Amino acid sequence: MRTCAAALFASVSLLCAAPAFAQESEPAVSGSIGVSISSEWLYTDQAYNQTEGADDLFTSVDASLCRYSTCVSAWYGEAGPVSELDLTISQGFETNGFTVGVQGGIFIVDGPEIWEAKVSVSRPFLCDSCRVSASYEVMRGGFLEDVLKAELSDEGALSKDISYDVTVGISHSRWADGFAVPFEAGISRSVLENVSARLFVKGYLSDKSRATVGIALTSGF
Repeated sequence: MRTCAAALFASVSLLCAAPAFAQESEPAVSGSIGVSISSEWLYTDQAYNQTEGADDLFTSVDASLCRYSTCVSAWYGEAGPVSELDLTISQGFETNGFTVGVQGGIFIVDGPEIWEAKVSVSRPFLCDSCRVSASYEVMRGGFLEDVLKAELSDEGALSKDISYDVTVGISHSRWADGFAVPFEAGISRSVLENVSARLFVKGYLSDKSRATVGIALTSGF
């Protein structure tokens, strides 16, 4: 967040991507910190972890720090006795109307280490606020997975303080037993200066469909 995940994985490489030659009006350094709580843990947005069927709520905290289009981030989540720590670094740039993001990191899930690499490409599509994206993610180590994903997203303002975001796509992974339809939707409201609250639902549709609902607070600078 993951989404960020929306995600939160949705993906840091897309959320933080910006031209390396950023405009002078944009701050050289930016960042965010967030907390969230949701009904279930969707591991990498593809499957439940071993807390499936338990009553434990999933909580997480995350922080990122960017200099122009280079970002480092840390994410920690837990549900009952199960926890995970993610440390990632990402770089984004613009070329010929496309936003390209590359990311690498390490996931520590109850001890075993998982090495991750991801590349993503996105661009405006269909409407001014819509984007289409494609990504390929590789995880190795204590967990073996390759995730191919294509998504269409839209976001915009409903009023001065309220905004929405919707993402739907198609993916292929071992955890989803082949093809699946990932989705995420959220409503955000500004509650303080630089602080927003977001209600969300996300998951995927497949032979073993999954979904989770939650709320997140995020502060940016």
